[in-house]
Amino acid sequence: MGVKEKLVSLVLAGSLAVLAVAGCGSESDPGKSPEPPANPAVSEPLGSGPEINPQQLRPAGKGDLDGSFISVGIDGFTLPGDSRIRMTFEPRTFSADLGCNSMGGGYTIESGWFGAKTIASTAMACAEDLMEADEWLYDFLSGPLEARAGEGLLVLSDSEVTLELRPEAAAQPTIEETAWKLNSIGDSQAVSSLPSGIRPPQITLIGGSVRYRGCNSGVGRAEIRDDGFIEFGPIKLTKRSCGSEADQVEKQVMDVLRGEVAAAWEGRNLVLSRDGTSLTFVAAIA
Repeated sequence: MGVKEKLVSLVLAGSLAVLAVAGCGSESDPGKSPEPPANPAVSEPLGSGPEINPQQLRPAGKGDLDGSFISVGIDGFTLPGDSRIRMTFEPRTFSADLGCNSMGGGYTIESGWFGAKTIASTAMACAEDLMEADEWLYDFLSGPLEARAGEGLLVLSDSEVTLELRPEAAAQPTIEETAWKLNSIGDSQAVSSLPSGIRPPQITLIGGSVRYRGCNSGVGRAEIRDDGFIEFGPIKLTKRSCGSEADQVEKQVMDVLRGEVAAAWEGRNLVLSRDGTSLTFVAAIA
């Protein structure tokens, strides 16, 4: 059994009560390994399926809003960086996020129209562009939204924006042989996007090793264990300086990628955590 069966899915599911969270967890004990994720998640190969003309889709019904979906296209709004919208539908409730706060509540779906009831949201401090996108997503989901479906595609739209989503399993990359690009760095207080103008570090896990590429580049040992952890050996880097901000980001990454590191899925993103610091990676688009 590989780490694919052990990585936890952090997608919110089930009923959401009113949320008022000011942070995203507590600091971990440096002397104690983090607990592995409890719920399994299976990683499927990346792929979003064939092209579909949204105009030919049928009005969505209750059976179309089932499980977790990830955005594969959006027209009328630009998401920050490589962020994606993730939505999870239960019979009476839904949740949504795009990398910062989580929001959700009750909903109705009638005659091809999605209507959200009172939406609750966490209140975590994030990068300004993510917080602005959160505000937009909250307003967008407050609807009402026209909902169309077919061939595994779910389309939500208002007069200005069209959002295309697919079942998350169809858009899920694999942990190995995927180039993972750093998207944000978090701790117990906040999640921060990378400074503008720096080259986002990338890692690729393949054949028992990790290949790193950022300001500097290098390789090291990386054992993907079957308990939700990755064991990193020393990564031998070149010794180039790329400016204070890039050097600081690289130091934060290297501080996490050593020894025993917890690995988890957050939607289709890979989250690596150690000693209270988390690195969120997105699958790099070729």
